[in-house]
Amino acid sequence: MASTKDDPGFARLFDVSPHPAVVTRLLDHTILAINQYTSEIFGVAQDAARGQSVLPYYVDASARERLAEAVRRHGRVDAQRLHVKRANGDTFWVQASARLVKFDNESAVLTVFNDITDQLVAEEALRASEQRLETQSRVLTELTSRNTDRRASFDEDLRDILRAVGNTLAVDRVSMWRIDEGRQVIRCVCMFIRKGNVFESGAVLPREAAPDYFDALERDRVIAAENVLTDPRTREFKDAYLVPNGIGAMLDIPLRQDDTMTGVLCCEFLGGQREWMVDEQNFAASSANLIAVAAVDAELRDAAAALAETEAREQHMLDGASDAFVGTNADGRIVSWNQQAAATFGWSRQEAMGCVLAETIVAASARDAYSTTMQRLLSSGQMPVITTTLDVTAVHRDGREFPATMAVTAMRLRRGHYVGAFLRPAGEGR
Repeated sequence: MASTKDDPGFARLFDVSPHPAVVTRLLDHTILAINQYTSEIFGVAQDAARGQSVLPYYVDASARERLAEAVRRHGRVDAQRLHVKRANGDTFWVQASARLVKFDNESAVLTVFNDITDQLVAEEALRASEQRLETQSRVLTELTSRNTDRRASFDEDLRDILRAVGNTLAVDRVSMWRIDEGRQVIRCVCMFIRKGNVFESGAVLPREAAPDYFDALERDRVIAAENVLTDPRTREFKDAYLVPNGIGAMLDIPLRQDDTMTGVLCCEFLGGQREWMVDEQNFAASSANLIAVAAVDAELRDAAAALAETEAREQHMLDGASDAFVGTNADGRIVSWNQQAAATFGWSRQEAMGCVLAETIVAASARDAYSTTMQRLLSSGQMPVITTTLDVTAVHRDGREFPATMAVTAMRLRRGHYVGAFLRPAGEGR
């Protein structure tokens, strides 16, 4: 244990050290010396500090006791984190290393430290970010898994997503708005209100009330307004919407389909300002994508249901016809088949669907002529719709052949040709 007080080399190094340093008596924690850097950091003059107890400069005095005991036992302590405070009461964190020394023939502790407050803030921010990312990832996985169950309605999917976003981002109101066909109004389809765990809808915001906001929806990927009352994209509806609802910050994600803005996911934070972290913006954007996918899926399900209803209605009308009706796609395969066709040719609708018409109801001896005639008809250039009458030799499922007349309508659709024909055995009256 070296003596330090009377060492001129130590005195010079102590005073000009680029690191704060302090010498304290081991026995009673009295300050024996501080260098100029320590004086500046703690806001106390060097002369005034001498003779004071060092304990009041610790947030937790017991931390000083533990430090002194470790130095007494081991002669040194390295990289010890301590929470300390300045003369004015402000607190900060330091990382300190201490050595047992002799100062004026007394056992003393030489402590050198550096301020790590910013480092700890950064570490805490990183931990918080990691925790948020873990939660966000789990929530998105759960929502994605849940939305694969297409038995749920769009309203149910939307409520699940809005509730999850509100709870994950700790925002007070989360809503989905849809823009009208004229792109002049957005309407609230559904809003989740965390307080009370309730949903509401029906609010309306016209473009004329907030043209800059609508322009931002059309243009930006994210509208992260930390202060909605001053942000140029949101301040226009301050009096009409923001102030009455107590909104301080908003995180809005435009919903897009085929590069067209169709609506917006709106996250509203009540009270004061709020900084929207990048991970929070990305989470909201991913949630908006889930809403867009759910909306498209709902549209497809509605369209499929409407198509099935139309097809069922058409099939019912065809089944009521007195003549056999068959329809084929671009490949000549049967896609329509009514009850009279089943009675005329002996094949049920289930059996006939998907079969090649020429091989199913046209006699083998007449198939080449039939195929040539149909090819010439479809390539005649008279589309999109052609109607004509053909005489063919038809064949029953049991092999019995008979002459028949076909009233043919051929049309060109986006997915290829469709040919529909009413058939009647020759000689039967109408």
